[in-house]
Amino acid sequence: MKLSNIVFYMLTTFALAMTASNASAAVLVFDNLAIIQHAEELQGIGNEIDDKGYHLAYAAAPDEEYPVGFHAVGQKWPYNGKSIAVLANNCSANTTLTRHDNSVFSVKSIDLAAVNDDQSYYVSFIGITTEGTTTHLDVYLDNGAKWKRIVFPATFRNLKSLSWMQGDCTENPPHMFDNIFLSH
Repeated sequence: MKLSNIVFYMLTTFALAMTASNASAAVLVFDNLAIIQHAEELQGIGNEIDDKGYHLAYAAAPDEEYPVGFHAVGQKWPYNGKSIAVLANNCSANTTLTRHDNSVFSVKSIDLAAVNDDQSYYVSFIGITTEGTTTHLDVYLDNGAKWKRIVFPATFRNLKSLSWMQGDCTENPPHMFDNIFLSH
């Protein structure tokens, strides 16, 4: 992890702690998960990831014949930039983030990058609030394989879940994700 990223996480964590006395911050970085610390390129890691009180669940597209789950995108993957990331490794697969105890949370940011080469892609995030309403964020990324930090608007607070779909692999290339900044 670059020094600038470490400084960003430290400052953001401090800012969150100062602005919300009852809030706790968490960053899902994926480098600390034992199962993927030795991933070189792509390594299957199952359909669920649990870390820091949060749960990520993989769901294949309904017509997927060979669902393969989450994969770690390791340090030797040519388009990763030396950080362990996660990929929902099927076209149109869905990723859902919740808290273990089903309590509410807020999502602050997530880092995204194309899995292969310098392709442009889009991702739609859908948050379900405690009131049962939905909040949407559609992101178009034309920077290809470069990592891009997506900052969520204030409407992504008091969530019960956050979901997003992998690219369809035809018109919308797949993406990988890392560094999900959350508070609860």
